[in-house]
Amino acid sequence: MSSASPKPPSRRSLKAVRDVRRVRDEAIASAGVGILITDPRQPDNPVIYVNPAFERLTGYGAAEALGRNCRFLQGADTDPSAVAEIRQALKEERGLRIELLNYRKDGRSFWNDLTISPLRDAKGRVTHYVGIISDRTERKRVEQHLQQVEKLAALGTLLGGVAHELNNPLFIISGYTQLAREKINQGRYDDLKADLETIREAAQRASATVNRFLGIAPHAEARRDPCRVEDPVKQALDLMSHDFVMRQVTLRTRFDPALPSILADYQDLCQAFLNLFTNASRAMAEAHGRGTLSVSTTLVLDQGRPWVEVRVSDDGPGIAPEHLPRIFDPFYTTKPLGKRTGLGLTISHRIVTELGGTLTCESVVGQGATFIVRLPIPDGPSSVSQQGEG
Repeated sequence: MSSASPKPPSRRSLKAVRDVRRVRDEAIASAGVGILITDPRQPDNPVIYVNPAFERLTGYGAAEALGRNCRFLQGADTDPSAVAEIRQALKEERGLRIELLNYRKDGRSFWNDLTISPLRDAKGRVTHYVGIISDRTERKRVEQHLQQVEKLAALGTLLGGVAHELNNPLFIISGYTQLAREKINQGRYDDLKADLETIREAAQRASATVNRFLGIAPHAEARRDPCRVEDPVKQALDLMSHDFVMRQVTLRTRFDPALPSILADYQDLCQAFLNLFTNASRAMAEAHGRGTLSVSTTLVLDQGRPWVEVRVSDDGPGIAPEHLPRIFDPFYTTKPLGKRTGLGLTISHRIVTELGGTLTCESVVGQGATFIVRLPIPDGPSSVSQQGEG
């Protein structure tokens, strides 16, 4: 039995197909965004179609664009990395949306919100690419203006942050200068050496703070030497001793004497701990006028590798769950304007993470907060060279 041959399409169905194509072509032609089609099967993936919106946007007529690679829209300030990203997407035969600077025929630049989509045949092979270009120059200008306004607004906060970070060493300098004056009046000259050394270290820390904000001393180039983590911890605690007395803070410490050394910038790490201790002291003082600060060091294993861990716990008011995820964000603070700048924890977090470590926080409202610093133990002799030294 022979099978019946397929019926040819009727005139009505052919007309319906032609109508759909006509509507499609008219829709593409009348679209408000620029549309172009390229053929990757031809050498250099040339443009084979542009719609009128493309002509209006770029200033290039269809005759000037057809047969050319889209590179003719690029110019001196087009970001090479954006071009490389487009090239990689075409190589991988995938779609892409990207923003890049293009140029009109008259030489004027415009920001192009470009979307590229591959068209495939029944066998999945890419036959064409459709590009949709949108001029977002004005929106970009508004965004840049708003960013500038935000930068100016943040500048005042940043200056407040510098003052906040400088207040710690300046408070130390002021306090120990007063102590030194009293010792001079009492003729206790032999006791001045330690006070003057503390003042010198605080002055160095103030200078380092200014350099950090000015970007003069990038952390990426910071010197890292072997050190025992309890040394910068103890130095930061010593610098806070006057503050603890004034705020009636009781200090409890538990240090593991057998911890291996780590690699760190000593002064930066001291600054990180100083910020944590300062925050804890102020939180407890504001909550109930006194408090207990507990600091401990230990060795922990996490994901199969050893870490030196420092825990800083206070019995202050604690941190609400909705605030906890943002406490390390720059300028984030729950205090009234002018009370805190929200930079101390940000700086501590940055210092620790740049050392390859982590800084996290656990807190229960009404019971206090615990900040956990974990620092990696380096491989090689430096990790054990100071082990057990007291």
